[in-house]
Amino acid sequence: MEELAADQILTNILNGEKLGKVKSDFPVETNEPIVLRQHIMYVVGVVIINDRNEVLLVQEAKKSCYGQWHVPGGRMEQNESIIEAVKREALEESGYEVEPKHLLCVNAHDGHWISFIFTADVTGGKLKSLDEADEESLQARWVPVSDIKNEVIRLRHRDLHRLVEVAQQYLAGTQFVEIQPILPIAQSHDAVYVRLVFAAFSSDKMNVLLHTDGGPHLPVIRVASYSSITASMAHIIKEAFGQLRIELCGILSVEHTGKCHGVSDGVCFTCLATVATPYIPPTQTESGAFLWHETSNQELMAHVRSKMGLKQLSRLNDR
Repeated sequence: MEELAADQILTNILNGEKLGKVKSDFPVETNEPIVLRQHIMYVVGVVIINDRNEVLLVQEAKKSCYGQWHVPGGRMEQNESIIEAVKREALEESGYEVEPKHLLCVNAHDGHWISFIFTADVTGGKLKSLDEADEESLQARWVPVSDIKNEVIRLRHRDLHRLVEVAQQYLAGTQFVEIQPILPIAQSHDAVYVRLVFAAFSSDKMNVLLHTDGGPHLPVIRVASYSSITASMAHIIKEAFGQLRIELCGILSVEHTGKCHGVSDGVCFTCLATVATPYIPPTQTESGAFLWHETSNQELMAHVRSKMGLKQLSRLNDR
């Protein structure tokens, strides 16, 4: 990968463009594609805050959490894209048609369960009333943020506090700077993958870690069924450096289509990470399978730093 080609790939990622299908640079437990609701479960949710600082909540109809309140959301269906799932769940549970604006965060558990939480705009429909209660929800309501914080109503999960806080921080940031929204990119994958952008900075240069197998490229790993997204990234770094503390900045992009059930139920996360302490990268890594790509492209460096400094990334909560 020549310098200009490497820089262009990084630019494409930062601009939300797809890079194509991937394969793991590391041994995998299986080459079989994952199947939605058999090997993996995807859940979507949407946090909408209006001009009166009220959050759109729905009252649960499910027996396990009957009468409790949470944001609209639910499980993704087969042959459904992430955005389609968000729109469907919002309409079924709240009565509103919505347009997703930005992926706020991704929550992942043990490689089997991943949720995608968005913020969105209301574009149509009407608020679901108690008279319209069904198996999807009992009703919807605009609830003041203060009532959520004080738990005036019964919350389904206390993680609602964190979701509202993340949405408020994002919306506050958009008032002062132009933040490029992160929305799913239409690219099919057969498993859960992580593409890692690992950057190290000096005063006037940026170094990005590349894997050399098949030609230099950003390292990719398939997330094992027993592992996690974070652990998978740590595995890449361990293979390259041995022990090195890293700082995960967030998710740069998410690629998914889901349009061919059993074949394209996978997803690829492009994550940005850097060293946890000041570090000058050597010319060689501990493994010959890796190398550093050095760039002095000041515009590209500024773009990466802005993503890190202004929190313009989707958050990852992984366990």
